[in-house]
Amino acid sequence: MALLLLLEDLLAPFAAAAVALRFLLSSRRSALKGLRAELPERLGRPALPPGLGNERVWLHCASAGEVNAAAALVRELSRRGKAVLLTATTAAGRERARALEGVAAAFLAPLDCGPAVSSFLSRAKPGLLLVVETELWPRMLEASLRRGLPCAVVNARMSPRSFKGYRLLSPLLRPLLGRLSLVAAQSEEDARRFRALGAARVEVIGNMKYDAPLPAASLEAQARFSLLRWEGRAVFCAGSTHAGEEEALLDAFAALEGELKPSPRLILAPRHLERAQELARLLERRGLAFCRWSAPDPAARILLLDELGALAALYALSDIAFVGGTLVPVGGHNLLEPALAGLPVLFGPHTEHQAETARRLERGGGLRVESPERLAPLLLELLERPERRRKLGAAARRTAEDMRGATSRALALLGPILSPQVLGP
Repeated sequence: MALLLLLEDLLAPFAAAAVALRFLLSSRRSALKGLRAELPERLGRPALPPGLGNERVWLHCASAGEVNAAAALVRELSRRGKAVLLTATTAAGRERARALEGVAAAFLAPLDCGPAVSSFLSRAKPGLLLVVETELWPRMLEASLRRGLPCAVVNARMSPRSFKGYRLLSPLLRPLLGRLSLVAAQSEEDARRFRALGAARVEVIGNMKYDAPLPAASLEAQARFSLLRWEGRAVFCAGSTHAGEEEALLDAFAALEGELKPSPRLILAPRHLERAQELARLLERRGLAFCRWSAPDPAARILLLDELGALAALYALSDIAFVGGTLVPVGGHNLLEPALAGLPVLFGPHTEHQAETARRLERGGGLRVESPERLAPLLLELLERPERRRKLGAAARRTAEDMRGATSRALALLGPILSPQVLGP
């Protein structure tokens, strides 16, 4: 294992450069603008705020979705006197974390190499490491365990695709996972895969994402939305979309033209907001009247989300939802957020990351769209039948409510390692 960790240390700078190059050559190149300013945090040298106290918890997430999933856990940890130091792999995750109630400080995660992780641990002095979902970074775990920190994975999930990849790292991960204090898994399938990778204590808690507050539009969001003057029109919100899905959604939306009066409206919310400019060009090429959320225009038929943190409010202001990452082979994003808003939830065939949620929604409140061609007929049916739409939305909310409670179960299991005697600098 020591040799493998040394190899990871040697390869980490090249891997980071390769990721940066990939972004540079993609439509998401704007995400690299702050790279120089990010270096201190990436090298494990964050600027810590004063007065953090001794009971510090390092909570690590991948991006904004995982940060949102941990929101209820963060609030509870803060209420129990813990200073939550949250790291995120992406800048979007860090910015979302900084707006989260209960986060004492939020940083970009250190590179997963020995010097960067050790530097972070020496500066942050956490007494506990909690990793959210599938962020199994070997150096992060090894360095934390070597310093005697209890380590746990919460809201743990393991898709079939991730499982295949992690199995290749089994010689490196198995000794580390076997020393974890807890793996709190979302489902029995996730638990089985973690056990197969060597985790010793695995419990099923459900999905903490479902413990988020009910989506609601703030007065500010309602006021901005009212500037669109869409009153009396059905609104279809497509959230967390990826390249290849927006084209299908726009085709389906165009197919409804002339079929309904008054005509419906569309909200397009890309998963990665740096793609907003790319989508604006797509809408312009198609000659579609649109506006950005940052500048509402009553002449628009399509609203393009270009600000972080507004999707839940827009679900609350809509009538039907589609969740992206499902028509293309990504694996799906948060299906329960629109369900909690009381909307019928449409999603495509690729729901590996949301398998249990998709199955339960198909029994109450959700509709699987097997191909892009099925989008328009399903939308037309729901738009023409408001009573069916309302019944599906109510069923979706009941399904979501039934799936809540994972955060309290996780906290109960974490109890022994959350004691003040364990935590400290």
